[in-house]
Amino acid sequence: MENGKFLSSTNNMNYKHEYLFPTVCSSFDLTNKYDCFGVLESLESSETHTYALWHKGERSVNNNFLDGEQDLKNTISKCLSIHTKEIGIQDLEISISWFTIQSDGGYIKPHRHELSVMSGVFYPYVPNDQNHGSFILESPLSAFKINELHRAGTAYSLQRQQWTVRQGLLIIFPSWMQHYSEGNCSDKRYSISFDTKSKI
Repeated sequence: MENGKFLSSTNNMNYKHEYLFPTVCSSFDLTNKYDCFGVLESLESSETHTYALWHKGERSVNNNFLDGEQDLKNTISKCLSIHTKEIGIQDLEISISWFTIQSDGGYIKPHRHELSVMSGVFYPYVPNDQNHGSFILESPLSAFKINELHRAGTAYSLQRQQWTVRQGLLIIFPSWMQHYSEGNCSDKRYSISFDTKSKI
């Protein structure tokens, strides 16, 4: 191993693979780290409105939702610190936060978040007996690989990454990465999202 890269040899030929320009996304299991029913009460009592990116769903009018959920905000902030330390960038803080409620068949269309460094989505409550679909991140490199024919699924050929929505799941990802959700097959799907900025 040399400079963090593994050396290999085959047929008397030495070689090494360079892992260049990785994109880091982090997922956390926050099950039992917060008051689920307290958060649900806040979600259901807050004012909402329809939004162009949401199909069969609503978004909170308030863009500072987590300010009213300090325990959850502090937990997410700790996760942000873990994420930024792994990447080696300056510490971040939550700039805005909101929630969405998707009804049966609802989904969020592909989009990105401008004026943000990292974004995140958290699922505070998911009934175990219902299918709440998936959250999906798309590879930003797909448009540049139009001549590649992939014969195997590897980290290099990955076109998208998806997570099955489950209670307590928190995902942190670069805000420039396009993301969306698949159709919800349950009565309601709750999610809390946020954007960030560098601490000054």
